[in-house]
Amino acid sequence: MTRGVTAGLAVLVAAVSPAPAFALDPDGSPDQYSLRVWGKREGLPSSWVSAILPSRAGYLWLATPDGLLRFDGLRFAVYNRLTSPGLPSENVLAVHEGRDGQLWVGTFRGLAVGDAHGSRPFEQVQGVGPAPVYSIAQDSDGTVWAMGRQGIWRVEGRGLTQLRGEQGLPGDRYRALASDPAGGLWVATNQGLARLEGTRVAATYAVRDGLASDDVLSVLVDRDGILWVGTGRGLTRRPKGGAFERVPAAGTRVVAALLQDHDGTVWAGTRDGLLRVAGGKADLMGRAAGLPDEHVSALAEDAEGDLWVGTEAGGIGRLRDGRARVYGKAQGLTHEVIWSVLEGRDGSVWIGTDGGGLNRLRGERGGLATREKGFAQENVYALYEDRAGSLWFSTEWHGLCRLSASRVDCLTRPFAEDLVRCLLEDKDGRMWAGTSEALVRIDGRAVHPVATEDGKKITVTSLAEGPSGKLWVGTTSGLAEVENGAFRRVTIGGRPHADHVMALFADADGTLWLGTTDAGLQRLRAG
Repeated sequence: MTRGVTAGLAVLVAAVSPAPAFALDPDGSPDQYSLRVWGKREGLPSSWVSAILPSRAGYLWLATPDGLLRFDGLRFAVYNRLTSPGLPSENVLAVHEGRDGQLWVGTFRGLAVGDAHGSRPFEQVQGVGPAPVYSIAQDSDGTVWAMGRQGIWRVEGRGLTQLRGEQGLPGDRYRALASDPAGGLWVATNQGLARLEGTRVAATYAVRDGLASDDVLSVLVDRDGILWVGTGRGLTRRPKGGAFERVPAAGTRVVAALLQDHDGTVWAGTRDGLLRVAGGKADLMGRAAGLPDEHVSALAEDAEGDLWVGTEAGGIGRLRDGRARVYGKAQGLTHEVIWSVLEGRDGSVWIGTDGGGLNRLRGERGGLATREKGFAQENVYALYEDRAGSLWFSTEWHGLCRLSASRVDCLTRPFAEDLVRCLLEDKDGRMWAGTSEALVRIDGRAVHPVATEDGKKITVTSLAEGPSGKLWVGTTSGLAEVENGAFRRVTIGGRPHADHVMALFADADGTLWLGTTDAGLQRLRAG
């Protein structure tokens, strides 16, 4: 099998296991995830998504200014004042599924309740509003709480209890609710954070207690009991029984949404993109990583471990572990236009780039394979590792080079003018090179062109050695063979093979596979 691989302009990818995962891989770079986006072009009625709920029934519910949306993976069903008169407003701000399967919907003019299948008409909850309901939560006792501009409502059957600032809540604008598995609720306000126990304000926290800002926008209690607080000027965390501490990696970003996935990774939706906090470090995903909008307004994880991201102007995105892993500048490569890839015997990957020199990938990190002067901006094309472990690579300016023990030795002539496209070491240890003008054999520093039958130049694109030692030669004008030093065009049915050959593979049984540009995949067997 030919060990050299040449390819067109492409980003280097290596296959990874397609087995399903319960959460996104916390170790890979965020740009490794597979991202799919649904916006108006994909049928999403609204570009602004303020809340996302994966229901136990399998639907994805979305809160938008243009109605409540139910997504089944293919189509969006819209619930608004026309289709569901029980909704107080079609400007939907929050959505929550109760433990009993009821669907609670916060709108710009109050609260409604239906079912998570969307089959029962919504009913307005009387007494809540008419005012915006921004957040809905359920405490450890199963009681539903709704929070809006006018305060917090505790919903018990048809009974309501309202809490306001005069009961001890800080501030006059209430932003978010979060239940605490240990009991009680956390309330985010514009003047700090409060903890409710029943209807009593048990504690309040502000900048004086270590918060990044008094303007609290989001709250999360993770499975380890750590309290995460997103503010208008950064992210704060408080270990169970400890003190508040800043999360430096979040800087002073506006943190509008928080989520912990099944693996324990914490995700923060900011005004600058999606922030992943795992293993003591943070990574930010923005437009460069494919997000449709960097103003992240909502986060949710579904039963399959996919992460859903709602934005203010770009619709929703779904992140999942991809079946391919991408390696580029974020992983240390010096260029992202890749001409060739070769896996070395030690498991590292050699990479020929377009103007970034010869790169080498070990594990998850890449970089220049040689720092010898003049090679950092080279164009590198064909790659081959010989039996001695030396790496051969063809370049645009230095010709054909060999890297051995960190030293580079190059054959400039004729290869600086005649580009090497493919390389092969045969069973006898002889090195062959296919160039844009000839097939040549290399002995040490001596170069021996192989004469064609008609003496004309040929462009060699690929090489393969058969089990008998015959050398197969793919060219832009058809297939040829070299046996006992003689070059011959291969004839099939009395006519020379004439298709443009790009790739060759010789099976152990003597079958030859040919990849062509215009005639598909071909198989040559017994003539």
